[in-house]
Amino acid sequence: MKDGSVVAIKKLIRVTGQGDREFIAEMETIGKIKHRNLVPLLGYCKVGDERLLVYEYMKYGSLETVLHERNKSSKLAWDTRKKIALGSAR
Repeated sequence: MKDGSVVAIKKLIRVTGQGDREFIAEMETIGKIKHRNLVPLLGYCKVGDERLLVYEYMKYGSLETVLHERNKSSKLAWDTRKKIALGSAR
């Protein structure tokens, strides 16, 4: 970004039949959710059929990577995984 900060951009590949109003309402709702185990949604962009989501950059990769990569040296214990799942579900 212009200020030197780094963000992660996710391009939505499949556009559903969701209308513009529903997409914007959903993005605004998701943008308000704050939880330590969820990456903050910083913004979104819709141009034509393309939709981009702007997330805070995660220096060490995503939670999905930590949970599912088998060759990582730092593995999460099952009790930690359970706490993350329950906390995120709340």
